[in-house]
Amino acid sequence: MAEKENPSKTPRKITVYPKLKMGQVFHASWLTFKDHWSRLLAIQGIAGGVVLGLYFVFTAVLRYINKYPELLQGGYRDELPLVVGAAGVVTIALLITYVWIIAASALFVYRAGSGEEPKVGTVLRDSWRGIGHIFLYYLLIALVLGFVIAVIAIPLAPYLYSLRNAEDARILLLVLIVLLGFAGFRIVSWWLWVKLGFGPFAVFAEKKDAFKALSRSWKLSVKNFWRVFGVLVAIQVGVYIFTRILAFVVNLGTRLEIPDLLSADIFNLDAASTQGLVFMGILAAGFQVIRGLTLWPAWGSLYKQLGKLSNKKSDR
Repeated sequence: MAEKENPSKTPRKITVYPKLKMGQVFHASWLTFKDHWSRLLAIQGIAGGVVLGLYFVFTAVLRYINKYPELLQGGYRDELPLVVGAAGVVTIALLITYVWIIAASALFVYRAGSGEEPKVGTVLRDSWRGIGHIFLYYLLIALVLGFVIAVIAIPLAPYLYSLRNAEDARILLLVLIVLLGFAGFRIVSWWLWVKLGFGPFAVFAEKKDAFKALSRSWKLSVKNFWRVFGVLVAIQVGVYIFTRILAFVVNLGTRLEIPDLLSADIFNLDAASTQGLVFMGILAAGFQVIRGLTLWPAWGSLYKQLGKLSNKKSDR
């Protein structure tokens, strides 16, 4: 009679994931940028224009809110629904365009990294065909991010409201809480980008729908999360430092009164010069363009490398 195998002595299988080779990632992303930078710049220029449009809608609405009491006295009460409606329509159109450009950026660098010579017009046309999946994909992410923000903000809201007229010590505490909240939001957004940022590639390269693309993107960074996170942080911090230095140099030479988006000055736009506001918008658009030129080639290279590694994982 054959002896039964003792389950307790059965070797336990361990899934082994190959490590991501950063040298290959940066080399492939550099080749994509070097050979296709002009066409990639055209696509990112559209993204920069969208950011600039959103910025001007934002500042225009804030200025209108600041002057609303004066407008009420002048008999312009009926203007509010019109302004809000127009701003809402423009904002929705710009957001749809921005999602379209995200899809086009992903499709462009994927094709470029595959040895093709993608044309801007062809990429825009083909990416529009998948805009439904991409829009749903980012809508799901926005819902998750909104839930995280609500979980953090709702318990703090009553306490923060109670500090609105408090003494200096409590005001400093309020500022500290806001800064920590902003930093936490930034870290969470970067974490989500690492885990879910490969979805557009999965939609176009693997023909997946929004839900399957979420699952595919989530699994790609398994065991390589910190390496991918390091690439993202290096690009984001590098681009931010570059744009801040550029802003400092221009501000030093022109003496423009540029409001800081992280300060209360942005809610008192009448105190800032029109030139300063325009430059701030251009700076935000420039940040978007430079980030797109550096981030998308790297992300396309990461997607290809991580996809190959996920197919090479083995059980021991």
